Amino acid sequence: MSKADIVKMLLQQYESGAISEAAFEKALRAVATDGDGPEPSASHWEYQEFTVPLSSLGEFQQSGWPVNGGIPYDGAIGPINKVVLAFVNSITTQGWEPTEPIDADRLYRAGRITEQTRKTQTMLQKLNSVSVYLVSPQSVRINCRRRVPG
Repeated sequence: MSKADIVKMLLQQYESGAISEAAFEKALRAVATDGDGPEPSASHWEYQEFTVPLSSLGEFQQSGWPVNGGIPYDGAIGPINKVVLAFVNSITTQGWEPTEPIDADRLYRAGRITEQTRKTQTMLQKLNSVSVYLVSPQSVRINCRRRVPG
């Protein structure tokens, strides 16, 4: 079974609720770090970076600075994973496969997600205020490859 087939199967299981988000992310990491297997002799790899829009996801409230370097806004991991997996699923029919982990948290840590931040202020008292940051993921870049004959 190819990586593309495994990604399709994981996406179907995740969307149907058969596996949890944590199990889904763990499986994606395992697929992304799996060996590449033997290479056919008369072919080579073609590489391409795809940019996937995320602006339709809207804004998320920033939850602070994560100690592990992961996504610092609440509720974004699941929606980003869903968009990324749907995109990867669509390009696998053309032979493309990701060359890097494709779960949202690791893409964020690798600097592959671009975002726009907006600061809002809520007054608590006359002289004190608290700043709230709203983050809109804009796009994610995914490196892929496919085998090309010759």
